[in-house]
Amino acid sequence: MSVENLKEYARRCAEEPELRAKARELGIMDLNAHQELAASLGLDWTMDDMDTFRKEVVPDMTGVEELDDETLQEISGGI
Repeated sequence: MSVENLKEYARRCAEEPELRAKARELGIMDLNAHQELAASLGLDWTMDDMDTFRKEVVPDMTGVEELDDETLQEISGGI
């Protein structure tokens, strides 16, 4: 299990149309399903790997705050 496997899964999803279609069907929020799909390709990774990868992409979360429900609705066009 590794961050490298997670990166390889992401790369393959970007490059392989069939895999990209499967990943889209799973949606962005179902990380367990993505783990299962990646594992079926021999690419095991954990949620800790996902957190490590996130820290590589966005290393400093200082000043980043969670949005409240009202702000989220405004952003998404909710009424």
